Amino acid sequence: MTNKKNIASKLVLALFILTLISCCLLGSTFARYASGGNGSATISVAEWDVAIEDNSASTFTAVDLSPSKGEWNGTTARTHSTGKVLVATIENSGEVDALVTVTTGELVATSTSGSWGTGISVDGSGVVTNNGATQEQTEELFTIALYYNATEDSAKDAKALSTSQNVVAETGVIYIYAEVTWTSDDLATNATAAYADALDTWVGMNVASVGCTLTYSAVQNSTRPTT
Repeated sequence: MTNKKNIASKLVLALFILTLISCCLLGSTFARYASGGNGSATISVAEWDVAIEDNSASTFTAVDLSPSKGEWNGTTARTHSTGKVLVATIENSGEVDALVTVTTGELVATSTSGSWGTGISVDGSGVVTNNGATQEQTEELFTIALYYNATEDSAKDAKALSTSQNVVAETGVIYIYAEVTWTSDDLATNATAAYADALDTWVGMNVASVGCTLTYSAVQNSTRPTT
């Protein structure tokens, strides 16, 4: 009887110990904090917004322009210019910088009658033959230069636009100007005052306008974020 009691006591003790062990195992398995769920993240794309207001409607035609009123001297070319005429406003309202390029096409002269002469020339004796200027001869008298400025107030501080210019993001604006120069053909071979003046006079009487096409392009010139 005593042995049975001892055995029973040992079984109870063993069961109690196993219970404690199982609780420890369960605790180590299920007592960790854990959480789960679903979520999302979004990244805004940097805006690209470059607007070109083309005052020249893509073709720039020189405003009224005459040759220089100076007298021929045979050693210095007489020139006269339109001054800088606003032809485009370029504004960058986007979030990255823009590298803007403006290029001129080939200068083209337009005659009032739609036809051209066969040429005005001068020989070694200074005798002028006036058969009317050719289109090529006329167009060689004119050049077009482009300028840019960061303000619209005045073009006098505008810089020559010989390369692409950066327009900063969000607030950047540049103004594009064109200037046409009429250079009398004073320095041609055998040139005389009579020849140079005859050519200028014919152009003034028979040419309606000179102009060229303008081409604009803008490419991204910065990144966001900046790192």
